[in-house]
Amino acid sequence: SYVLLLSAGMWCVQTAGSALGIAVSLKAIYWVALGLNLFAWTAVIAVVFRFLLEELNAKAAAVVALLLGLNPMIGYWVASGMDTPLAMLSQVLIWVWVVRLDRRVGTAPGRRAAYALIAAAMFSMVTRAEGFLWPMLAIAWLLVRGHRRQALAVGGIFVVFAACVVG
Repeated sequence: SYVLLLSAGMWCVQTAGSALGIAVSLKAIYWVALGLNLFAWTAVIAVVFRFLLEELNAKAAAVVALLLGLNPMIGYWVASGMDTPLAMLSQVLIWVWVVRLDRRVGTAPGRRAAYALIAAAMFSMVTRAEGFLWPMLAIAWLLVRGHRRQALAVGGIFVVFAACVVG
């Protein structure tokens, strides 16, 4: 997915450059990657902030969001141009949605959390080669927590999707 997103971003940059009469070098790919990574990092901070705002309080959510935003290693990953921030976003989404599903099983918000968890698992699968691991851990978590039906539903859909990706 990262390569596809980079390709789409590069196409947009080159199309805009052509429209303005500017020749865009292939070296612009770094800036496209940086923009994509900044977006992913910002999304991680926003998702974690909102989740902690619901789970804890505004002060704790703000402190964690600030620490995420000021973390020099994450900044390094963002600047590297690699797919690490996108993978981090997929992992955070899985974590948030499995916790929400665990706490809301049997309710309408629980069903929405299951759908969101499936989408996050699919996103993880196409993000990195090891992207199948986090969804499997989420499914294992649901099993350990006694949510067999939800684990089987999420796991079944994920396995079918993973088989299609691998196939």
